[in-house]
Amino acid sequence: MTTAPTTVDTALAVIHASRSDLFEFRFKPDAVLSSAGIQEIIQARTRLPEPERPPLVLLVLHEGLRLEMELFNRDQYAGHAVHELHRAVAIVVLTPVQETLTRLYFTYNPSPVPTEMFRTEAEALAWLAGQ
Repeated sequence: MTTAPTTVDTALAVIHASRSDLFEFRFKPDAVLSSAGIQEIIQARTRLPEPERPPLVLLVLHEGLRLEMELFNRDQYAGHAVHELHRAVAIVVLTPVQETLTRLYFTYNPSPVPTEMFRTEAEALAWLAGQ
């Protein structure tokens, strides 16, 4: 019997199932967030142990993370049942530009699950604990 890994490495981020109900996505320094990269992350997430119910998700952006503007052209999760993949999403933004671009993305592509932005991991984890 093969055991699912608890950590998966992608070009953009390291994804870690830190608990059975919490998946952490830590973006790499100087990564460029693109549609192809997000699709790779969605596929990589399926290699983690499947929890009994959709996990909470912590996204930690890196200060050097850059975005391709094509991200804003479409919902990156179109065709995926987000509510089956995630129960709630907390995004840690480190710069005002990241905050602005993240708000812009979700203005055009509203999340079907509770999604909030925070400046610190501690705040994000506290919010997730209440979800």
